[in-house]
Amino acid sequence: MLLREELLLNKLEPKQFTFYINVACSLDTIIGSPYKQEIISNIHDWKVVHNLRNESVAIVVGSNTILIDNPTLLTKDQYIENEEVHHPVRVVIDRRGRLTGRENIFQSLDRAPLVIIGNNDKNNLDIEHQNLYCIDVQDTIQSTIILGLKKFGINSGFIMIEGGATTITNFLKEGNIARLRIFRSTKFLIKGIRLFQEDIPINFKLLSVKKLGDGIQEVYQPVLEYSP
Repeated sequence: MLLREELLLNKLEPKQFTFYINVACSLDTIIGSPYKQEIISNIHDWKVVHNLRNESVAIVVGSNTILIDNPTLLTKDQYIENEEVHHPVRVVIDRRGRLTGRENIFQSLDRAPLVIIGNNDKNNLDIEHQNLYCIDVQDTIQSTIILGLKKFGINSGFIMIEGGATTITNFLKEGNIARLRIFRSTKFLIKGIRLFQEDIPINFKLLSVKKLGDGIQEVYQPVLEYSP
């Protein structure tokens, strides 16, 4: 299982859900622009990312990622070899109700479920589909995601947190993150959104470093907050 190998999780048997963070950044830790899509990953990273998606039950992003990059968050079959392609449940955190229903994630509801987490009083979506579930934020984002997944009959598995910066920061603050995977490119972007925008009260233990084309994969374990 590539996910366990890349993230060094072979000894971990999740009884329920295991959260991990996956993110790409420039050499100066910029993960993107607030105005346009930035291409940071290379083909080697994309192959790993889509294999991680293929083995995860859900992928989580914030609404900024949807509005700027407009992804489908589906698994691309050209990166998957020798196994069936699996699309994770897409989870989008949209507290301010900014999604319109015209984004690409809504155009692929027949292919994979979508959970929108936010404030239903601010939700302007006028869409009814068996694969769409909108839910208010509960005690924590993590507990809300779990409720959303259980709605679709999923009771365990790996959950990928893919961005953006605010979403990643909030998950690190909540704790219970098994791994942090960073693909670091050799680009300097200078201006843009930095991966860590504020102090995070967590230390990290570096588990592995691996060359991926012209970039580097770094895998960290947050310490104190999580003990596999």
